[in-house]
Amino acid sequence: MVPSTVIKAGTAAVGTAMTYNWLAGVVISKKRSKMREIWNLVLELLGLIKSKKLDPIKQGKTQAWYGRVNRWSKKRSTWQKEMDALVKYGGSGYMIELATWNSEVTGTWWSDKWVKNQIEVYKQILSDARARGLWLFVSVVNDNMGSGKYGDNKQYTVSNCYNQIVKLLDGVIKAGKDNVVVQPVAETQTSGGKKFEDYAKKLLASKGFLTCNNGSGGHPTSTNGMNFYAVHPSKISASNPANAFVVSDHGLIIRELNQGGQLVAHGDPNKIKTWVKNNKSKGCPVVGYYAFKVDDYDDGAIKALCQAVK
Repeated sequence: MVPSTVIKAGTAAVGTAMTYNWLAGVVISKKRSKMREIWNLVLELLGLIKSKKLDPIKQGKTQAWYGRVNRWSKKRSTWQKEMDALVKYGGSGYMIELATWNSEVTGTWWSDKWVKNQIEVYKQILSDARARGLWLFVSVVNDNMGSGKYGDNKQYTVSNCYNQIVKLLDGVIKAGKDNVVVQPVAETQTSGGKKFEDYAKKLLASKGFLTCNNGSGGHPTSTNGMNFYAVHPSKISASNPANAFVVSDHGLIIRELNQGGQLVAHGDPNKIKTWVKNNKSKGCPVVGYYAFKVDDYDDGAIKALCQAVK
């Protein structure tokens, strides 16, 4: 907790640059991330700092987005480092799947406790994205649940977790629309996925959120009533729609873009550059690199991704 005396001092510092700089220096000098987070929140509430301006999403001005997607929530310091690299190299967005994936969770997936925790962690990553002027692209759930793919145990589906998924969506809505693009369902393919997608897109639109369609198993041909649509090509050389987000969420292209042709590996910078430039030449608004099941930081992939859109 920040002592009440510090908060009062911060309030008195509004409009007084010298006092503000001294107080900020005192807190930052503690070199404790938790204290810095609380202090930044105090300053934001006082109007002393504001979120950085976002790059507008539009065809003909390709943006680079990055994310570890299924393992995003494991370590805050890692996603912060990745976001800082995006800012440094010229990227514009970070990508996550809010529900992560069954093979990444032990014992508690879809429990009330897990849902509540996931929403709290989501608030953290959204705060970090806003502070850096980055878009946060969030898929609420992946419709591969129950398919047996990538370690899934076939126990959970969108249909039998429906009420819990709605709670995740409510958490996203309560956290606010600024800096957020919501993809209700990744790779929509089941009746449960289609039902939730229809419910979510209408509710999100009523709240002013930007939304993205990824239906037809990840290969949509239209926005389906949403603001954007994202496609998942199977290879680097694929000819993708000029008005679509292009995301490397496909087992074949993940291997093609990774070092050694592996499903789980760091990205190959040269291949990533080639892929991004292919889509930039068409004017695709977003090219998103999907780091699949990678725990650690991959500077080479982020740098290559961002440099290729310049």
